[in-house]
Amino acid sequence: MISTALSAATAAVDAATSLVPESVPRPLAKGGIAAVGVLLLVSFVGKLISTVVFLGLLAAGGYFLLQQQGGSGSGGGKGKKKGGGSGNAGSDALAEARRIMDKYK
Repeated sequence: MISTALSAATAAVDAATSLVPESVPRPLAKGGIAAVGVLLLVSFVGKLISTVVFLGLLAAGGYFLLQQQGGSGSGGGKGKKKGGGSGNAGSDALAEARRIMDKYK
């Protein structure tokens, strides 16, 4: 895999060197093209890693906020225990909704 990448990089440097004017010595042109390529690659990889870390931190912050609010539906019942209310809060709401619906029939 490394040899394939190295041969591809060499071919890219040779192709880009042909774009440099003939008045520039070939070893100097190849070195300059290789240096510019390495700088571009390092810049790209740095930005990619920075983006991945930022998105990971953003996701972790969102997960943390959801856990603090008790918004997880399958967290082993953590969200229900944080409410602290009675166990029939859902049935009370259902009875209230039925009472309102009966009122407007």
